[in-house]
Amino acid sequence: MPIPPESPYPGSSNGYIGSSLLEGRTSIDQRPEPIETLSVVTLAVENQAEALEWYRETLGFEVRADAPFEANGGTGRWLTVSPPGNAEVEIALVEPDAGLYDPTTLARIEEMRGSDPMWTFTTSDLDAAIEDLRGKGVEVDDEIRDTPWGRFGTLRDPDGNALQLYEPADPSD
Repeated sequence: MPIPPESPYPGSSNGYIGSSLLEGRTSIDQRPEPIETLSVVTLAVENQAEALEWYRETLGFEVRADAPFEANGGTGRWLTVSPPGNAEVEIALVEPDAGLYDPTTLARIEEMRGSDPMWTFTTSDLDAAIEDLRGKGVEVDDEIRDTPWGRFGTLRDPDGNALQLYEPADPSD
């Protein structure tokens, strides 16, 4: 909850209750976290063009990425949108296509439509993040997916919800 500038809460430097707890961390607490940011929330849609029109015209969202790609012998369209001025988290509008995805991934995308989104968290080192999370007892799928735009792994929260880890491809490759 944001605190007004005249807040009576001492030590709340960033305007949130409890923020002073993060100040003065010991060096052991300052190691990089395995998950750095939330970057993409994936929504399965029946038709990308219609979904894009709805998000732009109805919600006023802006296109962040709109590019063709090739994967698994098929071609697709990487399409993301977000509210104006918010480029940190993008919503990927994914149209299931049997030519792009293996049967397991295609089934997951089909099941997602009209249900929960797939959360994608960015990490600079997927292997280290997976090792760290497994060390904490987190269930992490064995499969690592390599794509032209990066590497992906999937972990599960205690309720079985899938969360995706993403290591962007090195642009120099």
